[in-house]
Amino acid sequence: MKNSLLIVCVTMAVVVIPNQLLISNKLLAQQGNPYTLERQCKSPIQPDISVPEKQAAAQEALVNCDRALANTPRNNPIFIDILANKAFALQTLGRYEEAIAIWDQIISIDPQRGSNRANVVRDLQRYSRWNFNRPIQIPDTWVKALTEALRLSIMNMKRPNYPLYSDWRLPPKTIAHLSRICTKRVVLPKEFANNPTLARSIIECAVRVFLNEEYYQSNKNELEAVRRAAAVFWYGTSDYNIINNFNNSPDSADFLQNVVNNYRRLRSVSKR
Repeated sequence: MKNSLLIVCVTMAVVVIPNQLLISNKLLAQQGNPYTLERQCKSPIQPDISVPEKQAAAQEALVNCDRALANTPRNNPIFIDILANKAFALQTLGRYEEAIAIWDQIISIDPQRGSNRANVVRDLQRYSRWNFNRPIQIPDTWVKALTEALRLSIMNMKRPNYPLYSDWRLPPKTIAHLSRICTKRVVLPKEFANNPTLARSIIECAVRVFLNEEYYQSNKNELEAVRRAAAVFWYGTSDYNIINNFNNSPDSADFLQNVVNNYRRLRSVSKR
């Protein structure tokens, strides 16, 4: 009987200890993640930092904020802080109209939060400006070729450990910005990813504006315009000095050249 009891105790120790280690390792990994509290809707997300990891955390935060709001009485002092975290998350994702509506709700309770609403309005105005006034100088075949060249080049890049959407692997904030301009509404990432036709139409709309502007800026040099437009699409600017400093990677030149090579190949096929 004693031997049987000893075997059971040893077996339990073998099972329990590894499970405890796994749980401890998981908790340590979470503590080491700088966005853990933001994902849990327990720490305000800094909306002026446009980083894909931040946007991934903001996506998770929205779900957790809604869950927290549903379980927190409105008269609880932390209710308004949870609501503010949700507004910060929406602003980080480029969903400015929704963020403004929440700040209006918050200001009705706490008027001192008005400056937060003003910041969202400023961002909405900043990211809604696009040069649509310049006459289109480029043919549609160029637009379609660059759209596809970007897709092919981006698909061959190493995948990061945070979610990006569609074959063009865009973060939520970029999707919001492009769709707001091109469709007059914010397309959410899942809709963008699940509707390839819609995604391509939005990308083509953006590429047309970028390529047309860079064709003008490059004195009507087609391939240089393609390179610059690809830079604007992927890095947000055609200034190579800014790209190199911001990206801090020698791969930017290789990526842009890859886009140009794919574009040339697609253009040569279209001419046959």
